[in-house]
Amino acid sequence: MKLPKNKDDKDDIERYLPPIPRAVYRALGLTRAIEFLCEFGGTNVRIAAGERSKLIPFLSADEFAHLRTSLEPHVHPYSRRLSLPKSDHLLKTMRNFDIAAQADCQSLKEQARQYNLTTRWVLELRKKHAADEFPQQPGLF
Repeated sequence: MKLPKNKDDKDDIERYLPPIPRAVYRALGLTRAIEFLCEFGGTNVRIAAGERSKLIPFLSADEFAHLRTSLEPHVHPYSRRLSLPKSDHLLKTMRNFDIAAQADCQSLKEQARQYNLTTRWVLELRKKHAADEFPQQPGLF
């Protein structure tokens, strides 16, 4: 997967992510977010001030502080726990972003082979990205 080179591309990726992966992405950055969600995705994690239990070997104190701040709106108020989604949301978003970015450079069949998808699905992803990029203007009547 190609990583975005400029800030506008990062904002595009962020726009397509669900809320919790978006918060992890904002707190840790792309590569650390992928590593974090691959390691802890699908688990119930306690995010409380002063407690880093199973996250201690994985996150530095700074990263944990950023993550806790970013995830605060999504944490259950009483248990201070959060169910982290698996990393597939982030990885699929990156894949779809790559497919749309390479639409002018590669044919449908090349992209379908490269990402192990059907040509129909690649076409749907391209259409979806084009519709998001250039929304239809509402009609007058």
